[in-house]
Amino acid sequence: MNESKYSIISLGKYIPENKLTLKELIKNYPDERERLEKYGYNSISVEQSLSSSAMALNVVNKVLETKSTQLNLSLIVYACIHHQENTGLWCPASYIQKELKETTALPMSIRQGCNGAMMSIQLSMGYLDSCDKQSGSLIVASDKFSGTSFDRVTSDYGIVYGDGASALIIGKDKGIAKIIVIETVSDPVLNELHLNKSDTTNNDSHWDTRKSKKNFLSQYSEDELKKRTREALNTLKNRIFLEGRSENDVVKIIFPHLSKELLENNYYPIFHNGKNKSFNEYGETTGHLGSSDQFASFHELLMSGLVVAGDIVLLIGAGAGFSWTGMLVRIEQ
Repeated sequence: MNESKYSIISLGKYIPENKLTLKELIKNYPDERERLEKYGYNSISVEQSLSSSAMALNVVNKVLETKSTQLNLSLIVYACIHHQENTGLWCPASYIQKELKETTALPMSIRQGCNGAMMSIQLSMGYLDSCDKQSGSLIVASDKFSGTSFDRVTSDYGIVYGDGASALIIGKDKGIAKIIVIETVSDPVLNELHLNKSDTTNNDSHWDTRKSKKNFLSQYSEDELKKRTREALNTLKNRIFLEGRSENDVVKIIFPHLSKELLENNYYPIFHNGKNKSFNEYGETTGHLGSSDQFASFHELLMSGLVVAGDIVLLIGAGAGFSWTGMLVRIEQ
């Protein structure tokens, strides 16, 4: 069975201690009570002081402190979905590069929906193939859902958004987890789920995801959306479990921090014993963290004691575009 040559060397997260409980969310959004109770979130993380880039730098420093090898950073990737410091052209990856004094690393800021960080792992592996053995890639994701007209509760369906940041380093040395395989599939027809075409002059309308989804569903039915999602996930699963790899070996599955309804309708049924193997209880305490869901949940899973060395874990990413990434890893430490 072929495996990639890469491992996750170091991993960390920054999740604000401040939380909005379900009771507080319902009090603040009484018209959303029915949806909020159905979604399954118990609390949402809300950052009160740090900016997105400050959260990112916080977790990056933690990850660099705990890395066990002397890798040289050849690539710095910063994934996000929301405005960073309320600026349009600013590139946060270059900010991280400056703060780390990694002047020879290649910086890249990526906005490919909430799958940006997971896709960046796959892209990094391709880039590192051309670098020396001691080269590594730092991938950081950070989002704070304030400062624009985007509302963490009412701007989208089936999701409530929480603040947080996460980061990992991959390289060819042995680390926390061996990356067995990583695959991505996409369905570009679904790009219009997040495209507001009705008003190109109003910046506030750009954040109204409910509106763009309504427009999309006026052309395509909910059944068509569900069908496309399930087909993509089935394709992804079939690509991952080739060459003797078995779904039965998977101990835990990390899904995006979506609502219980979305997970039960679109994600759990695709994977063997998907609901029981899910580690979604963590996402229920933070909300959807943009591109950070998978890294943050994986870090929490490792800290929980629910997995040990040798266990196989599957991470599933999903993001606007639409794209889905699956990464199969084996715990090493």
